[in-house]
Amino acid sequence: MEAIAAIGLASNVLQFIDVGYKVLSTSKELYGAGNEASRSNKDIEFISQEMKRSSRSLRKGISTPQPSDDEKSLLRLAAECERWSSDMIALLDRLKNKSTGSRSKALKAAWRNYKLRDERTRLEKGLDSCRKQLDLQLHIISRSETLEKLGNLDELSKLSNDHLTVLRRSVELLEQSLSGQVMSVSSQLIGELRGILNISDQKLLQSKQKLFLDALRFDGMYGRLDDVESAHAATFEWLLEGKHVPRNKDFEYAISSTDEFRNEARKDFTRWLRSGHGIFHISGKPGAGKSTLMKFLCKNQLATRYLEEWSGSKTLIFAKSFFWRLGSDTQRSLNGLVRSLFFQMLSAVPDLIPVAFPSLWAQADSNANSTIYLEADEIQDAFDKLLVDQATYEAHKIVFFIDGLNEYQGRHIDLVNRLFNWTSNTDGLKICVSSREWNEFMVGFAECPKLRIHECTYEDITTLITDRLKMLSQIPTLIDGDRISSLIWLIAYKAEGVFQWVRLVLTAAEDGILNGDDILGLISKIESFPNELGALYQYLFNSIHVADRRKAFEFLRMSCHMGLDRRLPLFQFWFLNQVIDDPTYALKMSIQNHTEEDMARLLQVTRRQLYGRCKGLLEVYSAPADLPYEIRVGLMHSTVHEFLDQSHIKEALDQAVGHVDFFDRICQTFLAHAKFANTKWSFGEIPGFSDTLFNRELSHIFEFAVNEARIFSSGTSTNQRQARFLEFLNELENLAPARVGSKLPNMYCASRHMLATGCFDILNDVPYPASGPTRPNTYIQTFAVSWLLHEFLCEKDPSYLTSIAGTVEPIVEDANDLVLLLVSCISHFTSDLKIVCYGRLCQFLELCFSRGISPNYVSPWLKGLSLFELTLLAVLFPGGQYQLRYNNTDLPDSIHIYPLRLLELCLRYGARSQFRICFGPMFRERHYDLVSVQVRPMFAAEEFNEAVKRQRPLSISKSSPVAALAEKRNWTPVTLRDLVQLWFPNDCGVLQHLIDRNNDGNISPDLRYPSPDRPLFSEEKTGRAWSEVELGDDILGIVHWAPRIFIADKEPINEDYEVMSDVWYL
Repeated sequence: MEAIAAIGLASNVLQFIDVGYKVLSTSKELYGAGNEASRSNKDIEFISQEMKRSSRSLRKGISTPQPSDDEKSLLRLAAECERWSSDMIALLDRLKNKSTGSRSKALKAAWRNYKLRDERTRLEKGLDSCRKQLDLQLHIISRSETLEKLGNLDELSKLSNDHLTVLRRSVELLEQSLSGQVMSVSSQLIGELRGILNISDQKLLQSKQKLFLDALRFDGMYGRLDDVESAHAATFEWLLEGKHVPRNKDFEYAISSTDEFRNEARKDFTRWLRSGHGIFHISGKPGAGKSTLMKFLCKNQLATRYLEEWSGSKTLIFAKSFFWRLGSDTQRSLNGLVRSLFFQMLSAVPDLIPVAFPSLWAQADSNANSTIYLEADEIQDAFDKLLVDQATYEAHKIVFFIDGLNEYQGRHIDLVNRLFNWTSNTDGLKICVSSREWNEFMVGFAECPKLRIHECTYEDITTLITDRLKMLSQIPTLIDGDRISSLIWLIAYKAEGVFQWVRLVLTAAEDGILNGDDILGLISKIESFPNELGALYQYLFNSIHVADRRKAFEFLRMSCHMGLDRRLPLFQFWFLNQVIDDPTYALKMSIQNHTEEDMARLLQVTRRQLYGRCKGLLEVYSAPADLPYEIRVGLMHSTVHEFLDQSHIKEALDQAVGHVDFFDRICQTFLAHAKFANTKWSFGEIPGFSDTLFNRELSHIFEFAVNEARIFSSGTSTNQRQARFLEFLNELENLAPARVGSKLPNMYCASRHMLATGCFDILNDVPYPASGPTRPNTYIQTFAVSWLLHEFLCEKDPSYLTSIAGTVEPIVEDANDLVLLLVSCISHFTSDLKIVCYGRLCQFLELCFSRGISPNYVSPWLKGLSLFELTLLAVLFPGGQYQLRYNNTDLPDSIHIYPLRLLELCLRYGARSQFRICFGPMFRERHYDLVSVQVRPMFAAEEFNEAVKRQRPLSISKSSPVAALAEKRNWTPVTLRDLVQLWFPNDCGVLQHLIDRNNDGNISPDLRYPSPDRPLFSEEKTGRAWSEVELGDDILGIVHWAPRIFIADKEPINEDYEVMSDVWYL
């Protein structure tokens, strides 16, 4: 018995005993004549009804699957009380005065009452016995695991509002009933239960808050912040504190010349931190260290203390955001900025969540399985309203640090104006921003306090150079310590405040020192470097030796090819050398095994080659010592990409490299790496990761092939390119069994998140797809399934698909259940890793069905729904960040897919379903004067239907075509047959015939699996392009999640809604 049920049953027993004593006490006075007799009879009726109600409460608590011995005792006590209930009701009936107007009848009733004194005594003793037993049971509850379970925070997180309502009512009943009885356990038990309720309320509040925070969070929210290099030791501290730092007398004059700038900057900035308002603008040249300074300030304790002086007694809310042009769309957008700042604000002060989202907060369910989706406009509106609401600042002060305004993807002047709008009406919000010195920012922030970072960092740069060159002091060189000062001064002077320039020049200087250059040679080399960063890039680019250019340029091109936020493993650059010389090198290469010492040596050689050839334009990013295979390569700075993206540089790269497929280069170097590296480095488990290097890199390759390179999209690639990629996959398929043998490693390729079916998170308790043991001979095929790559599977053994799908008896132990993999592709994700192409989904299902897999196959994991039904849900009710592309193009929110090809395909192969859309409560939203009706999808699978009932329903517009059809038919459920008629009025007859045929079960063998080249529809037959048939307005008119309105349960109605109907038409 659950802990809540046990306490509830105990409270019901105690209430029954309380009523029983009341019955016996009152029964002694139930006699009389006339009005007195009538009142007595009414009292008997009332007490009898109360006793029956108490008895019914006992019966409700008796059902339990596997009770413990103590719980059995409590259940026996409840049953015994129910028997006493029957005796008491019989006693009351015998005491009733049959003739209320007769004096003689009243005397007989009094005599009857006297004669029943022994019966009353027996019943009193019975109740005393029950009370003593209950006292014992309450003692057991208080010292058993019941309270311990309830007090466990993990258990509390699973409780819903309904559970807590039951528990709270049970405690109230216990408290009321115990108040008049002497039971030793009462105060202790009630006190403990009250404490648990307080903790439960707190935990539920936190769960509810987490729903909103999860809806704001996005992948890579802190990606740019993490990517920014931390400040070198002792640099930038001058901006916050004016303590004296010992200086090298050789640089005293040069450093003192910047003191005025630094002192003025420190005075302005610390004043702004401690008492200022509005916007503070940090500007600087490219590569001057703006992002590094912002990261330093965000993490600096002294800066925080200054801000706390400003906030005084009010709570300080600190939030930061770093734009990143080379990151995802969200990372360089206004939406990403607002979500990042909003997330941090609400994380710091969760009490602001109901203020920001009052309507949604009232509707939200704190159940752990719930999810909230927030549209971009909804987030923006709530954020803006919170910032302009003066009530926000009554107890709080807010500061934002926003880096890289120039990396924002949009009109920069609009961003500037928006920042001023946020700060213009209050002194409780201020913002520190950084940007390049572009006109939009220099003019826009002209009246704001400011700091030009490159004017103040001469001493910081000197410190950096000195520390770097000190590392070479133990190496014999031609340069003595006295003369190295002139080298430091020259580099710092020419840097003009640009740290990235210093890094590049230091690399060349260090190489020169190690190569034995004398001081004059080094000075000459440094003086030849241009002062401007762009000119320096050009100089370094031109300085790449002619003999190295082919490979150096391919290194640069391959580093950028899959996106600048994707850094490739260093090992692949070693094999790029070989693949450049022989494009078939990886295919011909045999499987090898090498020691970790061999691998470390090759990494060291590759690192030297990369720096030597590319002159510092590429950088090797280190990894933890125990993860050397995670060492990766990327551009030295974002400004390098800007340089390489210039037309004349692109032309120079193309001329030197020729026509090269760099995606193929990535595939071939990956294959060579997998053949060369030992099993631990490629296929084995990696400490600290839930995945392997092989799996993660191959997932990125598949994603790029399908969504970016579009190798298999018509008109975008040649047959030769497709054949080359398939050859690569075949070679990997042969490699996997040889590498892993019988180890059966874990796969993790189909999805990185729990599944959900469209908007309905009813599959959140299924296992990760492909997260268990995987047969080595299907290792690569599992990736192909998860990315709907039917071109790879169509040439394979047909038994592969059916062996995984298990058309008759599903293989429950096999985590690679095909349906599970497919659902991971057609359901929505909480990340933007994968985008599903509708056309590719149809092609893949065609292959599966033609190989004997039934669209009616039900995976043991998925709530009793078939493959067809899951696909139908995902198309009808897309949710979250799930993207279903049509012909590789994103659809506007108002346009939906009418799945003609998908339905025809599934129905042609015998798909059947009792799918229906059921309609429920109707309400009017007062703010928008919009009438909505709640809907739920239902199937024959009761497990799914019960799961959907536990979730908040969707609401759709009452004016939508689906709702209009249902209203005409008195809100009877809309079936798939009805939807087909709404979608395809010209072609519905054929589809409805197939639906009727399949649901009747009259499917002949020749119709179950017809030839794949016999579709019922085609563009030729319809006489229109597919897009004209399959794209249109949303016939459901989905508005949002329905509000919580439970009239029957007497819950308060959200004031934003006017309830028009509260009935479910099932």
